[in-house]
Amino acid sequence: MEGKTISSNIKAEIFYKEFAIQSCISIITNALVLAEFETYERGKPIKKNNYYLFNVEPNINQNATEFWMQVVSNLVYENECLIVQLNEQLFVADSFNHSEYVYYEDIYKNVVVRGYTLRELFKESDVIYLKLNDANIKKVIDGLYDDYSKLLGVSMASFRKANGTKGILEIQGQAPIQGPAKENFDRLMEKDFKKYLEADNAVLPLSNTYKFNETNKNSTINKDSRDVRAVINDIIDFVAAAFHVPAGVIKGDIAGVEGQTDNFLMFCINPIAKLITSEINRKMYGKENFIDRTYVKMDTQRIRNVDISNISKAADLLFRIGVNSIDDNLELLGKEPLNETWSKEHYVTKNYQSVLNPDLKGGDKNGTKNS
Repeated sequence: MEGKTISSNIKAEIFYKEFAIQSCISIITNALVLAEFETYERGKPIKKNNYYLFNVEPNINQNATEFWMQVVSNLVYENECLIVQLNEQLFVADSFNHSEYVYYEDIYKNVVVRGYTLRELFKESDVIYLKLNDANIKKVIDGLYDDYSKLLGVSMASFRKANGTKGILEIQGQAPIQGPAKENFDRLMEKDFKKYLEADNAVLPLSNTYKFNETNKNSTINKDSRDVRAVINDIIDFVAAAFHVPAGVIKGDIAGVEGQTDNFLMFCINPIAKLITSEINRKMYGKENFIDRTYVKMDTQRIRNVDISNISKAADLLFRIGVNSIDDNLELLGKEPLNETWSKEHYVTKNYQSVLNPDLKGGDKNGTKNS
């Protein structure tokens, strides 16, 4: 499942909910794609097969962006996602049957990948199984949206009614009830008036028998679209809240964008990143490797678009206290490391040296004063 297709003739009451959900999926996925899966062996960063698998090409038919888009879409719409590994490649299952056990591994069967049903039975240890929540967020949104869709429909109908053209047709004598005159009258009412009322500018020729008077031509109760917009904003707000995505990010608000980004990373992206990496580590690396610091983690700080003048202060501080090397700071700035012996070293300024340092006390280790 690579996202839902929204038909152009879908009802507006449903369209805005799907718009909000698709916007959340797009924002979450785009953020995750900007993050980098970092792979480590015994605490040292390395770039081998798994790094390429997670960041560039999970399988021969998808790049990493398409793959993780499908993962997030499945998590949102189905509340779960199954990833199977075949021939050292990762594939997202379109559908599957999940048999749960207590003392034995769960079993996955009838797994469908890209429309093809796999014959294999997969044990829990053979797959990467992700579950977003105990409750299906999509179903919760559908239930909450039920009343809002009615409210939106009423608001839109009220808007059309208030701003529509209304009038009274005066007929001298009686309206024709048969013959050619009846046919002309029906054509006037069903076609000519329809074209006249729907057109931006139009002229309607009428005989002396008919006189049309617009009743709301000078009406002061015409409404603008703000009432409808307010309901749509409410829909976006509660869908965004369900996914912990700041509503301002969906609406394109630039006010407080830094704070919105921080909240987005903390409450939305980081939990999903933790969910994905925890499952990968326990299934593809295992307990012994993880304890030996051979694992994968996701660097979500790369998502933030930080001004270089601001990040330079942080880079300088991290370098002075020995946290970062020159190579670390280069990668922090999005540049390639030098990979030299001296560029990998860590330094600490004298102001941060230990109080046990004899140079700071004016003596040697035994407290003897230097001559």
